[in-house]
Amino acid sequence: MTDRHYQRSCVWLRRDLRILDNPALYHACDASEAVVALYVVPAEQWQQYHKSPIQADLIRRTLVHLRSELAQLNVPLVVLQAGSFAEQRALVQQCIGQWRIDALFASREYEVDEVARDNALQHDIEGNLDLHWFDDRCIIKPNSVLNGSAQPYKVFTPFSKAWLKELHSVGWQCLGRPQQMPKLITDIDDSTLPLCSLEADSWPYAGADSSAYAADGQEVIAQLRQFSAERAARYRADRDFPAIDGTSVLSPYLAIGSLSARQCLARLSHDHGSPWELAEGAKTWLTELIWREFYQHVMVAWPHVCKDKAFKPDYEAIPWTNDGQLFDSWCRGETGFPLVDAAMRQLNQTGWMHNRLRMIVASFLCKDLLIDWRWGERYFMSKLVDGDFAANNGGWQWAASTGTDAAPYFRIFNPETQSKRFDDKGLFIQQYVEQLRGLEAKLLHQAGAGGNYLPAVVDHKERRQMCLELYQQSLKKEAG
Repeated sequence: MTDRHYQRSCVWLRRDLRILDNPALYHACDASEAVVALYVVPAEQWQQYHKSPIQADLIRRTLVHLRSELAQLNVPLVVLQAGSFAEQRALVQQCIGQWRIDALFASREYEVDEVARDNALQHDIEGNLDLHWFDDRCIIKPNSVLNGSAQPYKVFTPFSKAWLKELHSVGWQCLGRPQQMPKLITDIDDSTLPLCSLEADSWPYAGADSSAYAADGQEVIAQLRQFSAERAARYRADRDFPAIDGTSVLSPYLAIGSLSARQCLARLSHDHGSPWELAEGAKTWLTELIWREFYQHVMVAWPHVCKDKAFKPDYEAIPWTNDGQLFDSWCRGETGFPLVDAAMRQLNQTGWMHNRLRMIVASFLCKDLLIDWRWGERYFMSKLVDGDFAANNGGWQWAASTGTDAAPYFRIFNPETQSKRFDDKGLFIQQYVEQLRGLEAKLLHQAGAGGNYLPAVVDHKERRQMCLELYQQSLKKEAG
């Protein structure tokens, strides 16, 4: 990557918490006599971004394992705590000075505030040491998949085709462990730095339990291999049914970077063939990986989506009713619609929600309860163990019809129909809604479960009509 050789380099870890296929770590070790790794917890920024305590705990536990793995490479890991991004930037500069760092290696982050932080840091220290940035969040970096007019894609299908075409030249080769073993640094001065403990009780988001999710990098890889070998072939057939173990549940690791998208593609290709020759099951999972890339590319091309704005400006005029009581019922999983409630309870209890259910509950919030999608977006981020801004924002704007390549505004999921189709025996509903266990299946899909459950907070048929009128009036007003 570079012909320069450094005495001391620093790897600033962000969302690349792994040893394998980590370009910043690999190239730092290859080009340096000695390497130190740094992770800075931006506690204030996490609160502002509504980061879920369970994801923060997964990061903590991952750092514990990563520290041990890095030690085997003679790379010490220093974990610090900062408030704002400005403080984070200042801490990095302080470490560079105290540790006599010659070069900084880091993987890029693409959200607006993170880009501003990194640009400011580069401005402050450029000329004093070398900076090496890596595009690691995506298999194909943003702004490199363009249409015939050299513009980013707004629609997924042509993006997907162009992405696959570009993949021919980019490839998906993964880096292994660093080949060069650095010398151990024994004089790291951290006495004046705000060290952050990795003990659960001292962690900034103490109290959440992410133990249901793997924190050891080898366990994460094992889960990837198991999914690819055992379930990927049936992914297309099984993925929409929440009572079936048909999805990968690898999204938490992609979100924090303990697994890379390249690793996923490499394993899929190893087990099922090249990306252009996959059978339907594996091909459908690859399509989900490309959706993840698409939303990252959209965020970079149209950064206003990072600023609480609809992708489509015309949809900013929608007068959401934003009923606080209805929103609270939705959050608690007490709407009287069994599948919606089961999905929300799954989220609240586990930090994860099946993808089909994410679409259903998002449609229900926006188009049955007529509540601003941004309320749901923030609530999801506050609960999801796999919270990722681009994917979460893209999914919510898709459901609300305000985003790129979104569902049309007149597409409104019927909770009862969705329930019958994707949980016909009510197995998933009864797993999370205890009050309905033992009830005959045909009643489990009805609002209020035929009088055996909470009364429905709204009438779906009435709210559907209200929704259509709301969108139509808003768009006519905006056009006028």
